[in-house]
Amino acid sequence: MITTKDIINHVVDGELKTCIKLGRDDFGLPKHLMQGEKKCGYLLKNGELIPHYWEGLVSIDGYKYVYFPQIDILPVSTIATCQRANALKVLREFAYVISKAPSSFASLESEVFPLWRLYILPDDGVLVLSEDISNIFAVMQEEHERKDQIVDFLKRGNEKGFTLISQFTQLLYYSLTSIMPYADDDVRNHRYNEIPLNFFRKERFENLKEETIGFINFVLHAKSREMRDIEGNRTSWENLEWFITRTSALDWSVKNLNDNDSTQILKQVKETAEYKAFEEKTIRGAKRTRFWRVKGTIIIISAIALGCILGFGIPYVKSFFDPPYTKLLTPKDMVYAFYDGQNSLDVDKLTGALKKTKAPQETEVINLFVTTRMRYANEGFEPVVRADKWIENGKPAIYEQAFVYGVSDLEVIQEAEDTFVATSIWYTPYAYEESEESAEKKAGNFVYTYKVTQRFTFTWNKRGWYNITALDTLSSEYLGEEEVDTFSR
Repeated sequence: MITTKDIINHVVDGELKTCIKLGRDDFGLPKHLMQGEKKCGYLLKNGELIPHYWEGLVSIDGYKYVYFPQIDILPVSTIATCQRANALKVLREFAYVISKAPSSFASLESEVFPLWRLYILPDDGVLVLSEDISNIFAVMQEEHERKDQIVDFLKRGNEKGFTLISQFTQLLYYSLTSIMPYADDDVRNHRYNEIPLNFFRKERFENLKEETIGFINFVLHAKSREMRDIEGNRTSWENLEWFITRTSALDWSVKNLNDNDSTQILKQVKETAEYKAFEEKTIRGAKRTRFWRVKGTIIIISAIALGCILGFGIPYVKSFFDPPYTKLLTPKDMVYAFYDGQNSLDVDKLTGALKKTKAPQETEVINLFVTTRMRYANEGFEPVVRADKWIENGKPAIYEQAFVYGVSDLEVIQEAEDTFVATSIWYTPYAYEESEESAEKKAGNFVYTYKVTQRFTFTWNKRGWYNITALDTLSSEYLGEEEVDTFSR
């Protein structure tokens, strides 16, 4: 987790800047993370949302930092120590910024808002960093840091639209106890039964009203029906308005702590008899879960395997030897079907007629297919625009987060009795070679074009159909880049 030691003031190009540590400066960042215009973060001061931009990256003593104009900030981790008394107010302000910013601002790849984007202004207000610098944090942070700031908030069974409500309530729990409710692996493996808040009450928040504790417990243990009633048809960040409304009248009678006091109190709690009994029960339950996760899976797989052998073995073997979908096609039509598989990111269609060979573009198609499915699951839209359809429709504007990919202008000629040569124009969202990228970083959405020629060799199968038994790329000529018109949601 980001700590106060990770935030420094440093002179960059003769001016004092505020710098936040990203990670070790011993590897290069992917180029696509540094391309295009910098995106907007937000300051909330005196109730006003103010756009905020990071300026650049700088190396200091072997670490990479992001910097921007000097401003006093503290990491969100301080809500458990020096900002503990303000934690409820601060979290409500963070929720306000996220719920009022444009929908693209949340950019929730895992439905959790990374803590490295959240900072507190000691005098009053908050800072929420932009999603593009968050992507750089995600690449440069160590694995345990990503766990602290993203993974620990994930809870199995949470409804998608309820996730941020759960996360912000977990942060209230963290402020009271100085530990995340689901950070411990045994807790996660024992039905997410966190350490009860009452274990900490006497030492850490003796005067806090029961309504506040009740709210936290309700959210952490909400049933699916209750979550669905709250989320409705709204997104996770839109539902933060529910969090803001429901916490508006809550009591927050807690005091600030220094790091030493916080550590000492936690140590005292862990030495109590009730905590030790809870810990023993949790460890025992987690062990049972792990046992059944491993052994149970083996038992189930064995049963399924036996069922396949006894009941489904013959149909499976039969399907393995079924003819390809191209059985009735001519070799030339098989080439057209092959590229249609590339355009539709259909790996089965791309490789269905291949025998003892591999398509050079197969890995690319697989990677793009996985990307599209993940983005559809996380963001709710199809990011790929088929190049042939895009051209056919007059190259219209596309959504700013989408990209163009595919093959157009396909020409297939017969070279010999069993070989065909296909020439086409490929459209990709990235350059295949570094030398083909523009020297200047330009804002916007671009597509790179190539003229590609491939040779297909066909062999007649004794069972009565053609297979593609060799596929070679004869040439790939870079044609240039083209800017794509875009629109925002």
